[in-house]
Amino acid sequence: MKFMNNTDGWRMLLPVLLVLLLARPSPGAELINEIKVEAVGIRFQDRDFVLAATQSREGDQLDPRRISRDVRSLLATGRFSFVDTELQRLDDGYALVYRLAVRPRLQGPVTIEGAEGVSERRVRNWLELEPGDAVDDAIMNLRSRKVLEEYHKRFYPDVQADWSIDTDPDSGFAKVVYRVTEGQRASLRKVSFSGNTYQPPGWRERWRLGLQQREVVAEQSVPPEQLEAVVRPRLWHMFSFLTKRGVYNQDDLEVDSARVMW
Repeated sequence: MKFMNNTDGWRMLLPVLLVLLLARPSPGAELINEIKVEAVGIRFQDRDFVLAATQSREGDQLDPRRISRDVRSLLATGRFSFVDTELQRLDDGYALVYRLAVRPRLQGPVTIEGAEGVSERRVRNWLELEPGDAVDDAIMNLRSRKVLEEYHKRFYPDVQADWSIDTDPDSGFAKVVYRVTEGQRASLRKVSFSGNTYQPPGWRERWRLGLQQREVVAEQSVPPEQLEAVVRPRLWHMFSFLTKRGVYNQDDLEVDSARVMW
């Protein structure tokens, strides 16, 4: 049997002792002596879930940076739409309070109202929400953008949408009603220009420019056909159902306007 001498024993114990010393709070340090979980809105009593997702523990030294990381970790679970913390003073330290807003879950298919030019089923598919999915205003705002984009592609430039979420605070399930105001279906087929006092060059100017192999244009105005060429790719044509040309987009027209000015 082989025995360690005293020196070898201390060498093995030294790292363990250092860990124990570092883990002990420094004298006078503020401690977390209690951890509480409070729900805002939907009831939530799963304290173990919070502890599993965080690192702060009762008896730990108060560390604001660790608490900030814990908040980010709770949000990253996707289960909460809001997480906040509060430190409550106790006689012998602090109570760390987590305040949580639980994301409700969709109880059933989203109810669609106002969809006439497009089927309710298609709008529901664009939302990409199934029963049991998390749902709140932030999620609905993101999913609604997809719906509006799809409507725009189908020549509904004035479409608008809103929604309501009715949540049961006991079960955590929610019913969602999504309302669409489609507006008139319209496509961009013609753009008119005003203020362009174009005067074509006289025959002498055209002859001079022709000899120089230069484009025959007036110096202080632009031929209408050149202006029209700028916006022509935006206009509707017979294959627009495939190419989506003719969809009204104010941003695109502003870009074309800048091109005309230059």
